[in-house]
Amino acid sequence: MNQKPSNGAGVASLVLGIIGTVFGFFGMFAIVGLVLGIVACVMSAMSKKNVGPNGMATAGLVLGILAIVFCGIMFVACAACGGAAACASCAAAM
Repeated sequence: MNQKPSNGAGVASLVLGIIGTVFGFFGMFAIVGLVLGIVACVMSAMSKKNVGPNGMATAGLVLGILAIVFCGIMFVACAACGGAAACASCAAAM
């Protein structure tokens, strides 16, 4: 009896990619989405190595990359806005 290997890593990469992308919409949680995107890419690579090419692993990889890019941009934008607000408050106090 040959059993097909489990695709748990592919499902996990898909779920983490979705959650990471959603976290990108919330500026202060973008760093969490960035980490989840990286983990999704790693899990997708593990799934493709163990099970072979499949749709869930590919979708997890795409969403993981999307989460990394989107959350990275949001994190930098929020950090710049926070820095500008801190600078403006210092200038107003003078």
